[in-house]
Order: sequence, then structure tokens, then C-alpha cells
Amino acid sequence: MSKGILATGIIRYILWASTNDYTNKREVGSYIGYSEFDGFDENKLVTQAGGINYCIKKIYELNPKAQIYFFTSSKAFNDRGAYDPFAENGMQANVAMQKRICELHIPYLDQFTLGGYSVYNKDLYYTPTPSI
Repeated sequence: MSKGILATGIIRYILWASTNDYTNKREVGSYIGYSEFDGFDENKLVTQAGGINYCIKKIYELNPKAQIYFFTSSKAFNDRGAYDPFAENGMQANVAMQKRICELHIPYLDQFTLGGYSVYNKDLYYTPTPSI
């Protein structure tokens, strides 16, 4: 998360979804996880959806005038599902859930679809993880 202060004193927050939640196989959850629709069920905080909803709620509790923007997960290239939007059980499910949450609360930029990342240019944006 990053934040910036405008000349008007309004603080803008950018929430950047975690591609690592997909690559580390964290449960996606439902867009209503940890929300007003489930009574803010704390059991849902272990899901990506619950974590996103928690962050949005917490920011607004701390600063009701906040402007919050969301960047969806971008593509990863560790397996086919991490970049192929048609792969079954791929990252697209995470991105779809992220967008559903945002459509209830805040604007978003869909990096997975609009980022322009592909197997042909991934080396411009992604570096291999160094071996230890």
C-alpha cells in the first residue's frame, strides 16, 4: 500500500493486490468475505478477499475522506495459470474477485488484463528470483 497527500489535505491510498497470494496458493475467498454482508466474519481474514476488504474498511475507519484506488494482480510467469486468462483455476479467478470487491467500494486498474505483460516481453518487467 502506498499513500500520497494532495494539496487539499485529502490522502490517496493505492492498494496493490498481491500476486503472491496466487503463487503461494492462498485461498481466494468470496468478494463478500469480511464485509457487511457476512457481519465482518473474522474467519474470512485468511483469504485474499477478506484481507482486501479489511484494508478498505480500515482505511475508511481511520480516514473517511480517503481516496482509495486499487491495482489488481499483474501477471506472473511461474505457471500457465499465472498469466493465461483462460487457464482453469488460474490467477484470473483472483483478479475477478478483486474487481468484484472494487465494484462495490472503490475504483480499480486491471493490471492483469490491461498491463500489457506477456511471455514475449516478460523479461522487461520480471527478473528471476536469485538462488540462495
